[in-house]
Amino acid sequence: MFSDQIFDLMAIFLANFFFVAFKAFQQRNVTWMKYSPVFPTSLSLAITQVYIWRVVALRTNEGDSFLQMWPIILALALAGWLGCVSAMYLHDRYIK
Repeated sequence: MFSDQIFDLMAIFLANFFFVAFKAFQQRNVTWMKYSPVFPTSLSLAITQVYIWRVVALRTNEGDSFLQMWPIILALALAGWLGCVSAMYLHDRYIK
C-alpha cells in the first residue's frame, strides 16, 4: 500500500515536471515565433495533462481532507518549479 502511494507520487511528480516544462517551452515558442515545435509540444501537453488527471482521480477520494492531499500538492508544486526552470534553460540554450 505505502509503496503504491510512493509510486503514484513519483509518477505525478514526473508527469507534472514534464507538463510544466512543456508549458514553459510552448510559451517560449510563442514568444520567439518558433512554429515548428508548437504541435509536438501541444501533443505532449495533452498527454501529460490527461495522465495527471487520471492519477490524481484514482489516488484521491471524495472525502479526503486538505491535509490528506498535501503530498500530491507538494509533488505538483516542486515538479512545476523544476520543470519550468529546466525548460527555460533548455529553450534558451538549444532553440535559436
